[in-house]
Amino acid sequence: MIGLRSYIHPQATMLTAAVLAVFYALLSLQVVRLRWRERVGLGLPTNPTSPLFRMARVHANFAEYIPLLLLMMFFLESTGANPTAVRLCGGLMIVGRVAHARGLITVRTPNPWRVVGTAMTFGLLFTFAGWIFLRELM
Repeated sequence: MIGLRSYIHPQATMLTAAVLAVFYALLSLQVVRLRWRERVGLGLPTNPTSPLFRMARVHANFAEYIPLLLLMMFFLESTGANPTAVRLCGGLMIVGRVAHARGLITVRTPNPWRVVGTAMTFGLLFTFAGWIFLRELM
């Protein structure tokens, strides 16, 4: 077909999404388990040190950042970005989310896990945004 780009199989994005989907399901199950244990059907406790409050924030934070990161990763991979760099970013995304989850679950401060997870998440957001700008504007 004239004018259509060839299809690039976004393997790194698909594998990263699959791993993160399993992790998200496990986080969801933890929230459900804590809701049952604390007998909270809807809403959250007001105490930020409550295990349910913390786990719900881990779950919500994941849902806030991962869709955009995966979408940006898909854009890059499907337009022919360096496959090794895309795979590395996928691995960093997984490590960052696990570190962030561990950091939010842990009550003590300062918390290096949370700092590392947050830095990796924002680092990937800025990296993907810059990479897309460079690819599309240069």
